[in-house]
Amino acid sequence: MARPYRRQGVTVALLRTTAAFAKARGGTILEGYPVRARAGRMPDTFARTGLPRSFLAAGFTEVTTPSPSWSIMRLELGLTKKASRPAKKASSARTARAKGR
Repeated sequence: MARPYRRQGVTVALLRTTAAFAKARGGTILEGYPVRARAGRMPDTFARTGLPRSFLAAGFTEVTTPSPSWSIMRLELGLTKKASRPAKKASSARTARAKGR
């Protein structure tokens, strides 16, 4: 994230938009692997996968902490069932035209 845009909620907005995109396409779970700062500020390069606070703000939960330096965060999107509409029956006049009568 370019320096002028940091600390303005852009990362959280991107995470939420990604979740909506995945859910709309049938996704049920998103995982992220943010870096945990040990003490104080870390070099920007090390935070390229995000920070836990951004994931938490976007609704993710921490699943586990495999090491002191990173977490596994997960967001359950739930199952999305698209409403299926019954096919409309063509009127008899339209059906006759389609068949060339």
